[in-house]
Amino acid sequence: MPYKKDPLYLSVTWGRIGATVLLMIAFALGGAGLVFSEALQSMAFDAINQILIGAGIILTIISKIRESKKIDQADEELRTAYKEE
Repeated sequence: MPYKKDPLYLSVTWGRIGATVLLMIAFALGGAGLVFSEALQSMAFDAINQILIGAGIILTIISKIRESKKIDQADEELRTAYKEE
């Protein structure tokens, strides 16, 4: 499976769409009268931080597995190329 790098503009676009959605949700909740205390905001920040750390660890492991498969595939191609000579 060849690696396909996403263009920068696509990543920026999706990042801005995500931020816009979060802002709209926050605006709607604020308009409905829902206000989060400082302690609740701190707890939410800590929870989101832990989730992002976990996601980073999972993505790192997946990346290492994909890279090892690429290395194995390249190694196999080199071996077959040397056998043909």
